Amino acid sequence: GRIAAARVDSRTVQSSLDWLPTVLELAQVPLRTDASGDSWDAYGRVQGQSMASVWLGKTHRVAERNHPLTWKVHRSFQSYDDNVLSILEGHWKLHIIPAKLAAKNNWEHNGMNIPAQLSGGRAKLGNGDLVELYNMKRDAAEQRSVATEYQDVTTRLVNYVLAWNSTLPHRPPRKKQWPHHEELPEVAEASKERRLEENVSVAARPGSRPLKSKASAGWAAPKQGGGSKAPNQKAKRQPTYSMSGKLRADSSCWESAYSPEAQARMRATTGSTKG
Repeated sequence: GRIAAARVDSRTVQSSLDWLPTVLELAQVPLRTDASGDSWDAYGRVQGQSMASVWLGKTHRVAERNHPLTWKVHRSFQSYDDNVLSILEGHWKLHIIPAKLAAKNNWEHNGMNIPAQLSGGRAKLGNGDLVELYNMKRDAAEQRSVATEYQDVTTRLVNYVLAWNSTLPHRPPRKKQWPHHEELPEVAEASKERRLEENVSVAARPGSRPLKSKASAGWAAPKQGGGSKAPNQKAKRQPTYSMSGKLRADSSCWESAYSPEAQARMRATTGSTKG
């Protein structure tokens, strides 16, 4: 069959585990169980299923999964080392929220505050982690937890997701926030060199406008023998590249910000004879 263009299905949940069986069914290729290789060996341990009927628009519902879908959102919230665990089985969805994160009235995620506007009962594990259970048929927005009302469902799904999580590799907790990748010394140095080369290339392009320099405000140093420059006359300095890659007039940044090779290229570009 053919998959209709520009068709959206917002009612079916598909996992990344479903891609392989779906594509194989659409291509009418049987799944081999005797094939060698790490990928095929690993496939025998996952629980993906074909979504071909959904893709072809024949149905919005596939057969019930033999195993629920599970998620481990590693360090999903800033400033927390613990992981949020989630599981979806039929119309039940359960979250295990780390105690440190659950203790906050407002969560911060990528700079945004997420207010805790939840009602209903939350279950609490022995280590302080909180458990939320939602009926996705009645509460798709996950606003009212029913973990304490359906304790049998809560207990079963908690045991399942914790057993699954125990099979995954774990990273040791970090002592402080990981730096942003641009803050790493080697990345910062490479970024400065790249910006310098880009600016030099633009300045050397035929017909391009010269890069503007920004002179520092203030008086020039008095000349030897007495006297100083006239009032309101700016000091004339050779422009040089600043940390941001733009031109400025303070040439003292060369020694502290750039390697000797970079300094030489900047002098050649700006016409400076410093050094």
